[in-house]
Amino acid sequence: MTDLLDIATRLEAAMTFEGPATTPRLAVAMDHLMDVAKEAVEAMQWAAVPRPIQNAPDNDGWVLAYIPGRSEKLPPWALATRCDGGWCDEEGYGVDPTMWVPLPDPQPAPTGWRKAEGAIRIIKAWSEQIPWLSHLVEIIKPDGDVDSSREPDMASTIEDARQRAATRAVELGLPIEEVEDGNVLPFRRKEPTH
Repeated sequence: MTDLLDIATRLEAAMTFEGPATTPRLAVAMDHLMDVAKEAVEAMQWAAVPRPIQNAPDNDGWVLAYIPGRSEKLPPWALATRCDGGWCDEEGYGVDPTMWVPLPDPQPAPTGWRKAEGAIRIIKAWSEQIPWLSHLVEIIKPDGDVDSSREPDMASTIEDARQRAATRAVELGLPIEEVEDGNVLPFRRKEPTH
């Protein structure tokens, strides 16, 4: 992490111009001043100043998140990472942070989370071990494979499956498709390219 005091000292030194203001010397001094100023801006952007959670990185990394209204036994600042439906803490519980700051190095290991892509598919299902099971609600990636990083929802009726799919659709922003047989891919028409 860059030391802001060091940058401030170098910026102040770069602003002090001594000697005749000839064009080449002035140009070199201005270039140096701009380089240090850019470094200062970048360092201040990553300084531990709370920012709105909407500006947090959209990846599987961790941030220090401010979570107002947590239990009195829990501090308002906690490690958080993106997950389906928003943000999760270290235990995997959903949290609703309002601000964040970056964590210093070394960072915790990334979670592997990524935004869901594809569609939510409702398929008929059957299992001897789960006699009440009638349908599965699963995430299908754009390539047609099941998204194995997200657990399928099990449903006992088609209505239950549709409700579960609707909830996931709101959470993930994906369309829903119902398929009679999970072994048959739905037909998707491709427009001819001429």
